Amino acid sequence: MLECQMFYPFCCKKECCHWKIMKTSKVVAPEPNKQKHYCLLPRRGKRAYSCFCQALENSYPWLLTALKNLQITEEEEEKKVTSDKMSQPLTNEMVDMLRQNVQLVRRWHMLAHSLGMSAQRTQIQVQANLYMWDMEQCVLQLLEQWKSLKGNSATLGALLESLRKEQFNDIADKLEEEFIQ
Repeated sequence: MLECQMFYPFCCKKECCHWKIMKTSKVVAPEPNKQKHYCLLPRRGKRAYSCFCQALENSYPWLLTALKNLQITEEEEEKKVTSDKMSQPLTNEMVDMLRQNVQLVRRWHMLAHSLGMSAQRTQIQVQANLYMWDMEQCVLQLLEQWKSLKGNSATLGALLESLRKEQFNDIADKLEEEFIQ
């Protein structure tokens, strides 16, 4: 709803929809002499919004301005939320999802290289041989060391970038679905 300005539809027939555009926040009964008929506007498709904006431009420019400002504000807010989610630190739940991905577990050394952890990869491999770790444990150690070395820059966004760089798109998509959208 646009602060004190709102749309209020009055439908009298299935084939015709009347729009009364009011400047007050009160809903009042339609006044026949002030109703505007927008039956010619397409109700669906790519042109519907642009035709609606053209209809508003002549009669209600203040409403068109408010509508466009609202749209920009919502888009900016969505980008900000996505940016905040991308900069969140790695959680145990994220690490567990990574450890369950078979492709990643088999080729964890490629992720290590992409994360800039090639030297630590060798150390983790030696420990894995010495303590008989499975590859899931190697992934866990890699991510724990990455978090401790990189600190605040070890974020979900950085991890997603590395996963996509090494073509681990399936797990990157799952992480995005779970933690970003």
